[in-house]
Amino acid sequence: MTWAEEAEPMRRPVSADNPMFIIHIDTWNWPDPQKIINLVPEDLKPWCVFNISLSVSHNETTGEFNIVPDGLETARSWVRTCAENRVWCMVQPASGAFSHLPDNEMEVYEEFYREYPNFIGFNYCEQFWGFRSIFSTDPLKYGVDVPVRLAHFAKLMDLSVRYGGYLTISWCGGIWHWDSDPLAMMKRDKNFLEACKAHPDNLIMCYKYTSAASWYNNESLCLGTFISGLTNNYGIRFDECGWALDEERKETYPTAAGIAPVLENIQLTGMTVMDGPELIWRQCFYENGTRQTPDGYTSRRWARFSQFDNIWVDMYRKILDGTLRIPTRKEVIGRTQLALVNDVNTGSTQDMYATPNSLYDGLYKQDGEGSLDKNTLWFKKTGRYGAIPIVPGFYNNTDDVKEIPIRLRTSGYAARWKSVQAKVDEINKYAPEEYEGNLFAGRMKNAWVTYYPYRYGKTAWAKIPFKYNTCDSMRITYSEYSSGLIHEYSDHVTFYLNNYRVDTTDVKTDELRIYGSTAEPVMTWKDRGAHVRSTVTAEWKDGVYIIKVSHNGAVELDVKCAGKATGRLTDIPRADIVEPAVPPVYMGPRQYEGECFDYKNVGRCVTNGVNSGVKGYTAQGYMDFGTKSTAMVKDTVNVPVAGKYRFTFRYRAADADVMHVLLYLNSTGNAGNQGRIRFTKTGNEWLTVSKEVELEQGDNVFYLRANATVATPQPLLIDNVVVELIEETSGIDGAGAAEGMKKSGRYYDLTGRRVVNPVKGVYIKDGRKTVVK
Repeated sequence: MTWAEEAEPMRRPVSADNPMFIIHIDTWNWPDPQKIINLVPEDLKPWCVFNISLSVSHNETTGEFNIVPDGLETARSWVRTCAENRVWCMVQPASGAFSHLPDNEMEVYEEFYREYPNFIGFNYCEQFWGFRSIFSTDPLKYGVDVPVRLAHFAKLMDLSVRYGGYLTISWCGGIWHWDSDPLAMMKRDKNFLEACKAHPDNLIMCYKYTSAASWYNNESLCLGTFISGLTNNYGIRFDECGWALDEERKETYPTAAGIAPVLENIQLTGMTVMDGPELIWRQCFYENGTRQTPDGYTSRRWARFSQFDNIWVDMYRKILDGTLRIPTRKEVIGRTQLALVNDVNTGSTQDMYATPNSLYDGLYKQDGEGSLDKNTLWFKKTGRYGAIPIVPGFYNNTDDVKEIPIRLRTSGYAARWKSVQAKVDEINKYAPEEYEGNLFAGRMKNAWVTYYPYRYGKTAWAKIPFKYNTCDSMRITYSEYSSGLIHEYSDHVTFYLNNYRVDTTDVKTDELRIYGSTAEPVMTWKDRGAHVRSTVTAEWKDGVYIIKVSHNGAVELDVKCAGKATGRLTDIPRADIVEPAVPPVYMGPRQYEGECFDYKNVGRCVTNGVNSGVKGYTAQGYMDFGTKSTAMVKDTVNVPVAGKYRFTFRYRAADADVMHVLLYLNSTGNAGNQGRIRFTKTGNEWLTVSKEVELEQGDNVFYLRANATVATPQPLLIDNVVVELIEETSGIDGAGAAEGMKKSGRYYDLTGRRVVNPVKGVYIKDGRKTVVK
């Protein structure tokens, strides 16, 4: 493997001050990518990266993909939509072993970097299932084997380094999948390990929440890549599927149960990347029927789920306002008491690639939970201890890891402690007890992450002596699934509480008590998000300030209180969030899919064509224009400059030439008439036909309209239209760098390709047209 000697600067950097929210344009939604982009709140959009999620549904009998038959063409189309909107994006070709893009054809992957300046990498999720092995070789049922995928990852790392992008991997396997876990990835492929050691900025490793078991082990494996220095970008990909039902109460996933792991992992383990949440079509976006436009067209529409707004969007906003501060790797190491270095290269896959069975006993393993596959609940018993990473070694910033007091080789684990209590006693020397009670409470500086750590049926409480505030202590009592982020300051305490659920509208009551204030505290509060109104009461009784919060959703409180204590801690960190630069102006082809057109009087809009009997379309469906003389479709094209453009329609006219369809621009009157489109007979093939037109800068609406004077219209299917610039007639206006945008000084040609050594000609530099003479 030959590595790039000098890494290209990251197109879209990630750090604790520049987090990444990965938003899915998911094929399970049969989406219109433009409308998904439009759904993202504008205040969050600069930090969002849109994931073109080619989720795998694979037919084991035919070997064909369901849902999205042609992943490559779908990705090309939707990445173009993201480029047009100047939003960052990545492509997810694989779920498990199966991939829509071939592992051994790297030119396909390089095309995305080369063609699209807003493209930042490839996302591989659930890298544990469906892999071929000596016991499972049927290519219709299994994808590539693990070594092939790891060799592919090494090549993708090289590509990422050369273009300033990312390889994103999420993992969530179990006891049958240790040979593909993050530790195994590094130990089994030297090239991949060396790539990550040399370029940790280009790897994102996400702890995924899909498999309903082995939670503590899986966290150790994913966290280990971050603590070891093999990646500088640790992330979470939450998934409701990980919520395991018990035998006593068949409870479906309560949405509030997903708050705790996100708060914990961001605030305590330094996750800078938030991917999801899944299932996208149950937790993020859904197709919300159709609506009639004012001019009589039927338009597909999508909406956000209320839990996406009331949990995820609200947490993202708390990251951006500095409340939910992401710590640095050094800070995460600072609250880590134990790290395992796996030096075992023989024996079982667990010995070589996983954690010992008893590792979490006596520490943060919840009562009633077992080890590995018997660990079915993601909550932890206590926040006293830092999460335990398991690593292949330590590689970057190795001085930092010297702060971990116990760095133990797994070959010596069994002999280190004679009993669980001996282990706990030694670790407790480095993890002083900071609270009492059965609530989870973990501290990072002046911030406490607190949550209800059970499935149901118990009350959880904690009495926490203050470290920064001058009062004595606080006592927190939570009802089911409540989570809270609490910040101490010398003269006040803030609370961010959330327990939002969609399976019930009932409010639950949490209680907050503050002891030792010299005067009656003053409290202010407000609801956040859009949910049933909360009720907050306060009582000052016998020197104790008692707050009761009855809510089903996010609530924010600020309590002004001070006591007589001295010598409190004062090292309060501050988050300095940086807004990412917007991608360069994209001058290349725009693409608009037929199934996303607005329509009237057509045959039908085929939103997913897998079972339609028609094959070969580019995304997920097509428009059956039908044979009515009143049929019409329309869509909006956005172009960066005024000029001459080529419209190229991809179509299928199986039976005869179709000569009755006219193209209009920005008006369906005579002024907008661009003339007839001649769709010649195709048989069962898809062909293209082009027409040159003049477009204005910005939005242009095009219409395809049946000519009512034709007596016998013929059937017509429209797959997509591609719009390409032929000749510019005006300069770029309003397409410059965003205010405050970091200027790269890089040159791009008018198709959006990077030009390292520009010669005489016209280019885009820092979002503006530049002439090199």
